[in-house]
Amino acid sequence: VTQHMQIPLSYADAVIGVAGSSISYIRRASGATITIQESRGVPGEMTVEINGTATQVQTAQQLVQACVCPTHSVFKLYGVFFSSIFHAYLWLW
Repeated sequence: VTQHMQIPLSYADAVIGVAGSSISYIRRASGATITIQESRGVPGEMTVEINGTATQVQTAQQLVQACVCPTHSVFKLYGVFFSSIFHAYLWLW
């Protein structure tokens, strides 16, 4: 399955992350293959191409959307996982 998402370039940093950390996480968590490039003929937007099984693509889309839309935050999608990490961080700190 292949899906394309159009994302405003203003969210590129959020989707890609520092040194590619966000997009690497999305790839690992979903199992999908993801490529990002500027949209041709559509100024101010980038295209996110997602390849994988239907489940992998759906998971990747949700995680990309979480980077773009605050109401779909990763904490809502994967709250237990991030909550555990946060509590572990606080314990170590």
